[in-house]
Amino acid sequence: MSAQFDLVLLDSGDRLKDLTTADVQKKLCGALNAKRTFIWIFGVNSEIIVEGCVLDRDTRDTIRQSFSFALESEFVPPLECHNMANITFIPVHGNGNNCFVIEITLNCTSDRMYQLSSGRVFFMKDDGKIDEIPNMTEARRIVLYREIEHLKEQCSAEEEERKRNLGTPV
Repeated sequence: MSAQFDLVLLDSGDRLKDLTTADVQKKLCGALNAKRTFIWIFGVNSEIIVEGCVLDRDTRDTIRQSFSFALESEFVPPLECHNMANITFIPVHGNGNNCFVIEITLNCTSDRMYQLSSGRVFFMKDDGKIDEIPNMTEARRIVLYREIEHLKEQCSAEEEERKRNLGTPV
């Protein structure tokens, strides 16, 4: 069974050195508020060549623990289910024993709006970039506007289909 994601984000292994728990929280919070799923892969260069990230067992364990802590304690309201977001370490063969591609996935969307425990609210744009939103009211307004635009497009497409069908004899 393969998952379908709205967005695929690629980053080099070097990006991992600068990545903070706050960066991951912002990305997840923004995607949840934008009602998007994504897969974020570390260890792939700009030419889309898999290089991997050299990570010993202790480092992988620390990353896993930080990821779990961020999910369990930093989202308001708490995330609905524990496996909404996952982190996976995929071995890269041929680059040594401790070389991995890291995959962070947000597997499902929610009807809820989220903020971090600090009160900060984020929203993911179509290109995967994250905007900080001043407050939850503004975030809800953005989501509502996007939903209205989507419904307008859907109605327009249905109207075009109806017009085409009116010209077709039954």
